[in-house]
Amino acid sequence: MPDEGAWLDPSGSWLFIWWADPAPCYTSITIDGPGGRRLGDDHVESTTIDYRYVYDTPEDLPADAVGRWAWYIDVICPTGSIRGGTRTFYFYIETPTPFFTRTPAPTPTPFFTPTGTRSPTPPPTPGP
Repeated sequence: MPDEGAWLDPSGSWLFIWWADPAPCYTSITIDGPGGRRLGDDHVESTTIDYRYVYDTPEDLPADAVGRWAWYIDVICPTGSIRGGTRTFYFYIETPTPFFTRTPAPTPTPFFTPTGTRSPTPPPTPGP
């Protein structure tokens, strides 16, 4: 977790969960992102049923961190180690939806009157 190809919000906490052999084994998690970013932990102990890593973002990631990220785990045991498969995920940044949008007033199009003079507005229509 997160699942392959998941889209995550770049702010807040991210929870990674995986399953591997319990003690005496431990795991490490590596999270690679755009621009050479690397997060993770070299020593993650198991809980009763799984391994968990939480990354709390101190602030929103910058715009250049949006895109493809990858994570993988290494299981380290006294009898040997193994690397799990790499999974990818993506960050997105929501564009705020404005409460209203301002539309500029249209510019009147000049036209020529029957006498050939320009007028910015149409002449009044004759009444009954």
